[in-house]
Amino acid sequence: MKYFDLQPLQVFKRKGLMIFLFFGVISLFQTSFILASAEEKKIEDIRGSTSLESISKEWGVPVIYLRESLKLPQDVPINTALKELKDKYGFTIEDVRTLVAEYRARGKSNQLSPPSPGIKKGITHDAEKKKGNVEIPLALYGLLCLAMLFLLRKNKISHRLAILILLPSLLIFGVFFQAHPEPMRAVVQFFQSLIRGMYSLPSTLLVFLAFALMTFLGVKLICGWGCPVGTLQEILYRLPLLSGSKKKKIPFWVSNSIRTILFVFFLILLSGLFLGWKEQSLYRYFNPFRLFDWNFRVTAPIFIIIIFGLALINYRPYCMFVCPFGLFSWLIQDFSIFKIRINHNTCLECGKCSRVCPSGAAQGILEGKTFKADCFSCARCLNACPNDSLTYRSFYYGR
Repeated sequence: MKYFDLQPLQVFKRKGLMIFLFFGVISLFQTSFILASAEEKKIEDIRGSTSLESISKEWGVPVIYLRESLKLPQDVPINTALKELKDKYGFTIEDVRTLVAEYRARGKSNQLSPPSPGIKKGITHDAEKKKGNVEIPLALYGLLCLAMLFLLRKNKISHRLAILILLPSLLIFGVFFQAHPEPMRAVVQFFQSLIRGMYSLPSTLLVFLAFALMTFLGVKLICGWGCPVGTLQEILYRLPLLSGSKKKKIPFWVSNSIRTILFVFFLILLSGLFLGWKEQSLYRYFNPFRLFDWNFRVTAPIFIIIIFGLALINYRPYCMFVCPFGLFSWLIQDFSIFKIRINHNTCLECGKCSRVCPSGAAQGILEGKTFKADCFSCARCLNACPNDSLTYRSFYYGR
């Protein structure tokens, strides 16, 4: 195959992405520094004039954690001073200081268990019940992405090898780690922290940036090969069942519109425009990740059955119709360093790649569309191309 010299603009784009990735890594260290510097604040600074909002911002303790632990009503304004609340709801300033100190101490080991018996107990948020740290699974996610990047670059992923990778990935990240952390919640909790202060912003930002950097490295590598819900859907779709129904694809503009509307509605609810919903997550009511820790809401089992049933005939329905991280990774997929590239000088325009692509992304790549469907780096198009005009690379071919 003949390669073409890169144009100056293309070189700039390639180097620019590398620089962006570098500063992204730097930002992770800056986030860790913020977490460390927060420890320098003195608990004694919490006084009667301090509010729940200021505690959340300065000490990184989620507002919802404080409310539930102190048994405060949901409609109590977060900017109300503690001195106006303590007598009415039966707690002391020292109780709040102890609560913050214990939360931060547990936060160091990422074990957010309920407060000690000496403090009035509430029901902790379901995400704060999770045990264990996120560093190990995130590191394994990163190693998986690097391994898949190597195999995709060499075009070594056959259907058999794909199954051999997807199954262990599902067992490790889904069954063993119980889908923690999960890409979907990384987006949800980041916005909950940003808008409502429900979680520690530096902690949620750290997980969000980690998944984002993996996506910048290779287009949807984390979605395609690591995410437990994504891998389970991929395995179900690859089963030789109902093959005739799989030929019928729902237009991408339909699925993406639904996914976008759900996310906008989530932000509207989070902003508090609807009273009583200002700290609720729309995605909690249909979250297939709960399959892996058996922590279901009433609607979850029904939704899980529907989603994974549809996955037999429709490619990744949760990713394409619902997942907020799927929407985010779609927005940035054109900026990924490694992705499917096409050499138009050798392309036969046979259409084989478009026919095997389950999401419709290959057709958009061929036509150079700005808004193309999600590409999950599944390698089907690479295997179908008869003369290697499609490759998984970090730069463009000449046209």
